[in-house]
Amino acid sequence: MNINPAYRKLLSDLNMPLTMEGFLQEQNSLIFLSSSWNGVTLSVLIEPDSHFIKKALYLDENSIHIKILMEYFCKEIINLPVQEAADHTCINLEYKLRDQTVYAPVPGIVTPENADPIFRYPQTLIRKIFKLYREEQMYSPTINFFDRQLSEGWLSLSGADRLKKTRGLLKNFLSQAKIEDKLEVFEIDKDIKLIIRAVKRFEKTDLSKILMDFEKILKQELDENLYVEFEEVKDLNSLRRIS
Repeated sequence: MNINPAYRKLLSDLNMPLTMEGFLQEQNSLIFLSSSWNGVTLSVLIEPDSHFIKKALYLDENSIHIKILMEYFCKEIINLPVQEAADHTCINLEYKLRDQTVYAPVPGIVTPENADPIFRYPQTLIRKIFKLYREEQMYSPTINFFDRQLSEGWLSLSGADRLKKTRGLLKNFLSQAKIEDKLEVFEIDKDIKLIIRAVKRFEKTDLSKILMDFEKILKQELDENLYVEFEEVKDLNSLRRIS
């Protein structure tokens, strides 16, 4: 399968464990639904009172790239309302999987629809499930008001303290992983987006994997809503140095 270079690294990671592959069975008190498209099947269990997806698995007969994408997707939609999963998960996932060190897949606004055909798999499957859920449960949602709330611990920190904590976390991460690149948290945008810049980079380094691994630590240590974006700069003298 020909994958856009913006997603090739993460969707070609043969070392990624495939823990979400399988097919769910019906379970008491939960709504079982499944959908299939082009050789891929998504099955979910939904809690009817909250409309939250509690479990999700996939089956795929196509390629390792689709398997890896569906791994990420199933992990993303667990503990989300089914409407939120259908509305925004592919948008968020496209951004998370995009290699920030290469050109964007298309000029202008990037969406799952125009980024790469591979995103049609999870998008089509979850929309079919949402349609089935609405019909079978006579569920008529209006506007999607779901918002992933920031933790009290993160909200209580001042801007300076947030920078100090995230910079310290990044410094420790690079040191423990024995990564020679020198990166810094340049700023934090809109409370949740960490802008990462490189003070020193080596061509051999897989920067997209470094950013993904660091983002996982951010979510575990500080707040699950945090994410990172790499910003390429030409004038390194303009960077603020990590203290």
